[in-house]
Amino acid sequence: MRIMILATTLEKIDVFITALRVKQGDEDFAARPPIIAAPQSWLDQLYVHFGPDDGEPVVVDQVHGVKVVLQADLDEPCLIDADGKVYRVHPKVGG
Repeated sequence: MRIMILATTLEKIDVFITALRVKQGDEDFAARPPIIAAPQSWLDQLYVHFGPDDGEPVVVDQVHGVKVVLQADLDEPCLIDADGKVYRVHPKVGG
């Protein structure tokens, strides 16, 4: 189940990255790339998922070519553009 959630999150992040690239234009996107901010729990999942088959964790510092940084106060990953606008990968519904 966790791998499916991780895969869905990675797909959504890819869609956001593509949309930002189109919005900014390739040149501006390259000069001012977004970052992915994520909680430790999500980074741990990435380490295991992208690690070698022997189960040893590996450091993942980029996803889809975008830098990944730890932001401990988050409960899920999000994309942050160069202007500081935050794009929640899984927007909260309701209150």
